[in-house]
Amino acid sequence: MFGVSYKMKLLSLNQSKPLLLKGRPFKLPNISKIRFNISKVIDSQHLMEPRSKRGVINLYNMISCATGCRPLIYKGYGCYCGFLGSGYPVDGIDRCCQLHDSCYGWAQCTIPFMDYVLPYFWQCIYDQPYCAIDHDIFGGPDSCASKLCECDRQLSLCLQQYPCPQVRPFCTSSPFRFFQNAIMMFV
Repeated sequence: MFGVSYKMKLLSLNQSKPLLLKGRPFKLPNISKIRFNISKVIDSQHLMEPRSKRGVINLYNMISCATGCRPLIYKGYGCYCGFLGSGYPVDGIDRCCQLHDSCYGWAQCTIPFMDYVLPYFWQCIYDQPYCAIDHDIFGGPDSCASKLCECDRQLSLCLQQYPCPQVRPFCTSSPFRFFQNAIMMFV
Protein backbone atom coordinates (compact mmCIF):
# COMPACT_ATOMS: atom_id res chain seq x y z
CA MET A 1 0.00 0.00 0.00
CA PHE A 2 2.80 2.43 0.87
CA GLY A 3 6.29 2.33 -0.49
CA VAL A 4 9.46 4.07 -1.49
CA SER A 5 7.91 5.10 -4.82
CA TYR A 6 5.47 7.43 -3.06
CA LYS A 7 6.43 10.98 -4.01
CA MET A 8 6.62 13.04 -0.89
CA LYS A 9 6.89 16.79 -0.56
CA LEU A 10 8.55 18.01 2.61
CA LEU A 11 7.72 21.08 4.61
CA SER A 12 10.74 23.19 5.32
CA LEU A 13 11.03 24.89 8.70
CA ASN A 14 10.53 28.25 6.99
CA GLN A 15 7.32 27.22 5.22
CA SER A 16 5.40 25.66 8.07
CA LYS A 17 2.57 27.71 9.51
CA PRO A 18 2.68 28.47 13.24
CA LEU A 19 0.51 26.18 15.30
CA LEU A 20 -1.88 28.02 17.60
CA LEU A 21 -3.13 26.56 20.85
CA LYS A 22 -5.85 28.51 22.61
CA GLY A 23 -5.01 31.52 20.44
CA ARG A 24 -1.32 31.55 21.39
CA PRO A 25 1.54 30.27 19.25
CA PHE A 26 2.97 26.86 20.15
CA LYS A 27 6.55 27.73 21.14
CA LEU A 28 9.17 25.91 19.10
CA PRO A 29 12.58 25.10 20.52
CA ASN A 30 15.39 27.53 19.75
CA ILE A 31 16.56 26.63 16.23
CA SER A 32 20.19 27.11 17.25
CA LYS A 33 19.85 24.20 19.71
CA ILE A 34 18.81 21.70 17.03
CA ARG A 35 21.25 18.80 17.00
CA PHE A 36 23.00 17.74 13.81
CA ASN A 37 24.73 14.39 14.03
CA ILE A 38 25.88 13.03 10.68
CA SER A 39 27.04 9.78 12.32
CA LYS A 40 23.41 8.78 12.86
CA VAL A 41 22.64 8.87 9.14
CA ILE A 42 22.47 5.27 7.95
CA ASP A 43 22.39 5.83 4.20
CA SER A 44 20.69 8.06 1.65
CA GLN A 45 18.12 5.39 0.73
CA HIS A 46 16.97 5.26 4.37
CA LEU A 47 16.44 9.03 4.32
CA MET A 48 14.14 8.83 1.30
CA GLU A 49 11.74 6.23 2.70
CA PRO A 50 8.50 7.88 3.87
CA ARG A 51 7.22 6.76 7.27
CA SER A 52 3.57 5.78 6.99
CA LYS A 53 2.55 3.56 9.89
CA ARG A 54 -0.37 3.92 12.28
CA GLY A 55 -0.68 6.95 14.57
CA VAL A 56 0.83 5.71 17.84
CA ILE A 57 3.65 3.96 15.98
CA ASN A 58 4.34 7.18 14.07
CA LEU A 59 4.52 9.09 17.36
CA TYR A 60 6.89 6.49 18.83
CA ASN A 61 9.20 6.68 15.81
CA MET A 62 9.06 10.48 15.59
CA ILE A 63 10.07 10.90 19.26
CA SER A 64 12.90 8.44 18.70
CA CYS A 65 14.02 10.40 15.62
CA ALA A 66 14.12 13.78 17.37
CA THR A 67 15.35 12.82 20.83
CA GLY A 68 17.32 9.60 20.48
CA CYS A 69 15.50 8.48 23.65
CA ARG A 70 13.50 5.30 24.14
CA PRO A 71 9.97 6.67 23.62
CA LEU A 72 8.35 4.37 26.18
CA ILE A 73 10.17 6.23 28.98
CA TYR A 74 7.62 9.02 28.41
CA LYS A 75 4.62 6.69 28.89
CA GLY A 76 3.15 7.52 32.29
CA TYR A 77 5.62 10.39 32.82
CA GLY A 78 4.20 13.11 35.07
CA CYS A 79 0.64 14.33 34.63
CA TYR A 80 0.29 14.44 30.83
CA CYS A 81 2.62 12.01 29.04
CA GLY A 82 0.60 8.95 28.06
CA PHE A 83 -3.16 8.52 28.08
CA LEU A 84 -5.71 10.61 29.98
CA GLY A 85 -3.56 13.49 31.16
CA SER A 86 -4.77 15.76 33.96
CA GLY A 87 -3.41 17.95 36.75
CA TYR A 88 -0.47 20.35 36.63
CA PRO A 89 2.68 19.56 34.60
CA VAL A 90 5.57 18.44 36.81
CA ASP A 91 8.33 19.83 34.55
CA GLY A 92 9.18 20.92 31.01
CA ILE A 93 8.83 17.43 29.52
CA ASP A 94 5.37 17.10 31.05
CA ARG A 95 4.50 20.57 29.71
CA CYS A 96 5.43 19.34 26.20
CA CYS A 97 2.98 16.47 26.67
CA GLN A 98 0.27 18.82 27.95
CA LEU A 99 0.68 20.98 24.84
CA HIS A 100 0.53 17.83 22.70
CA ASP A 101 -2.79 16.86 24.33
CA SER A 102 -4.10 20.36 23.60
CA CYS A 103 -2.85 20.10 20.03
CA TYR A 104 -4.75 16.84 19.48
CA GLY A 105 -7.86 18.63 20.76
CA TRP A 106 -7.21 21.45 18.32
CA ALA A 107 -6.88 18.97 15.43
CA GLN A 108 -10.56 18.09 15.90
CA CYS A 109 -10.56 14.72 14.16
CA THR A 110 -14.22 13.83 13.78
CA ILE A 111 -13.99 10.10 14.55
CA PRO A 112 -13.25 9.30 18.24
CA PHE A 113 -9.74 7.93 18.89
CA MET A 114 -8.78 8.48 15.23
CA ASP A 115 -5.68 10.33 16.46
CA TYR A 116 -4.30 7.02 17.76
CA VAL A 117 -4.72 5.03 14.53
CA LEU A 118 -4.71 7.44 11.59
CA PRO A 119 -1.51 7.08 9.56
CA TYR A 120 0.39 10.00 8.09
CA PHE A 121 3.55 10.46 6.07
CA TRP A 122 6.75 11.91 7.49
CA GLN A 123 10.51 11.57 7.29
CA CYS A 124 13.40 11.79 9.72
CA ILE A 125 16.28 13.81 8.29
CA TYR A 126 19.32 14.50 10.48
CA ASP A 127 17.38 13.94 13.72
CA GLN A 128 14.55 16.22 12.56
CA PRO A 129 11.01 15.02 11.76
CA TYR A 130 9.33 16.54 8.71
CA CYS A 131 5.66 16.07 7.83
CA ALA A 132 4.55 15.52 4.24
CA ILE A 133 2.26 18.08 2.64
CA ASP A 134 0.08 15.41 1.00
CA HIS A 135 -1.04 12.36 2.98
CA ASP A 136 -2.45 10.52 -0.07
CA ILE A 137 -5.83 8.91 0.70
CA PHE A 138 -5.67 10.30 4.24
CA GLY A 139 -5.91 13.91 3.04
CA GLY A 140 -4.08 17.06 2.06
CA PRO A 141 -2.53 19.95 4.01
CA ASP A 142 -5.65 20.70 6.10
CA SER A 143 -6.57 17.07 6.79
CA CYS A 144 -6.72 15.36 10.15
CA ALA A 145 -3.61 13.34 9.17
CA SER A 146 -1.68 16.54 8.46
CA LYS A 147 -2.72 18.14 11.76
CA LEU A 148 -1.85 15.04 13.79
CA CYS A 149 1.53 14.80 12.09
CA GLU A 150 2.23 18.43 12.98
CA CYS A 151 1.14 17.85 16.61
CA ASP A 152 3.48 14.87 16.90
CA ARG A 153 6.28 16.83 15.23
CA GLN A 154 5.85 19.73 17.66
CA LEU A 155 5.94 17.31 20.62
CA SER A 156 9.11 15.68 19.28
CA LEU A 157 10.83 19.04 18.84
CA CYS A 158 9.73 20.17 22.29
CA LEU A 159 11.06 16.98 23.91
CA GLN A 160 14.31 17.43 21.98
CA GLN A 161 15.18 20.34 24.29
CA TYR A 162 15.54 17.99 27.29
CA PRO A 163 17.89 15.10 28.07
CA CYS A 164 16.40 11.59 28.04
CA PRO A 165 14.64 11.08 31.38
CA GLN A 166 16.03 8.38 33.64
CA VAL A 167 12.98 8.21 35.92
CA ARG A 168 9.27 8.96 35.57
CA PRO A 169 8.15 11.64 38.03
CA PHE A 170 4.77 11.11 39.68
CA CYS A 171 1.82 13.41 39.21
CA THR A 172 0.68 14.54 42.65
CA SER A 173 -1.86 17.15 41.50
CA SER A 174 -4.35 14.62 40.09
CA PRO A 175 -5.46 11.61 42.19
CA PHE A 176 -6.51 9.69 39.07
CA ARG A 177 -3.20 10.32 37.35
CA PHE A 178 -1.25 9.49 40.53
CA PHE A 179 -2.95 6.07 40.56
CA GLN A 180 -2.18 5.63 36.85
CA ASN A 181 1.50 6.52 37.49
CA ALA A 182 1.67 3.95 40.29
CA ILE A 183 0.41 1.24 37.93
CA MET A 184 3.02 2.28 35.32
CA MET A 185 5.80 1.43 37.80
CA PHE A 186 4.98 -2.25 37.28
CA VAL A 187 4.55 -2.15 33.49
